[in-house]
Amino acid sequence: MSDVACLTRMANVSRLHGRERPYAIASDFKDRATSFGELDRRAS
Repeated sequence: MSDVACLTRMANVSRLHGRERPYAIASDFKDRATSFGELDRRAS
C-alpha cells in the first residue's frame, strides 16, 4: 500500500513509485522511455 503521507516533496514521488512500481513508465519522450526505478536511481 502506498504511503501518500510521505509525498510532501516532489522528489518523494519518484522514490515512492520507484520502490512500489520500478518498471512502470514514468516518462516517455520521443524514442526514450524511462521507468520510475531508473528515474529514482538517476535522481538520487
